[in-house]
Amino acid sequence: MAPSKSPLILVVDDDEDTRDLYVVAFETAGFTVRAAGTVAEALGVLGQVEPDVLVADYSLPDGTGSTLMESCAAARPRFCVLVTGFNERDVVASGFDLVLTKPVAFEALVEAVRGVADPARATDRTPARS
Repeated sequence: MAPSKSPLILVVDDDEDTRDLYVVAFETAGFTVRAAGTVAEALGVLGQVEPDVLVADYSLPDGTGSTLMESCAAARPRFCVLVTGFNERDVVASGFDLVLTKPVAFEALVEAVRGVADPARATDRTPARS
C-alpha cells in the first residue's frame, strides 16, 4: 500500500509573522504548506498546485479574502477558511466554508483543517460527559 499524500494547505496572510506561524503549525501537524502574502501571489500558487484547503486572511494588500475567492473560482480548493480580525458580521465571506475570528488558537485552526483535509486523521474533540 502506497503512503498517503499529505494534504496541501495554501496559507494567505499579509502579516509575515502570522503567515510563518500558520506554516509552522500546519507543517508540525503533518501537512504540506504553501504560503502567499497577497491575492496575486496566491493566484500564482493556485496556477501551479491544487491545494486541498485554503486558509486566508480577509484584509490583504491587493484585495480581500473575498476577492481571492472570486478570482480563484475555477481552481477553488475543496475547503476554504477565512481568518479575520474583523467582526464576522462586517466581513463578506462569499465562498468560504468557515470563518474564524483572530486571534485564533493554532490548535483549533489545525484541527478544523485536519477534519476536512484529512478526515482519517481527525481527532475526536467531543468533550467527555461527567
